[in-house]
Amino acid sequence: MIDDSTIIINQITPVRLSDIGKVYRTRWGFTFLQGLFITAGVPYLLISTINGIINNDNPLVPKETLIISGSLIAAGAMITPLTGRKFKTDNKRWRMRILDFTE
Repeated sequence: MIDDSTIIINQITPVRLSDIGKVYRTRWGFTFLQGLFITAGVPYLLISTINGIINNDNPLVPKETLIISGSLIAAGAMITPLTGRKFKTDNKRWRMRILDFTE
C-alpha cells in the first residue's frame, strides 16, 4: 500500500520515503547476456563430451572446446556485477516521490 509519504509493506511495516537510502534495479540486457552465455557454454561442453564418449575420442574433450565453453561460462559469471544497478536516494540527483494517479 502507498500513502502520501510512506510505503506499507505486507500491510504491517510502514517505511518513510526519507528512510530509503538506495533503490536496486535489475538491468535486463546484462541479465539476458549472462543467461545466454551460461546456457550456451554448459550445453556446448556437455554435447562435446557426449560426442567424445560415443566416438571413443582421445582426448575425450578437445582443448578448443574447453577454451570456448570455459570462456562463455566465465563471461557469464563476470557479468554478474553488472546485472543490478544501485540508485542512491540521499543526494539531489535521485529522489523518491509518490505520484497520485487516483484522479
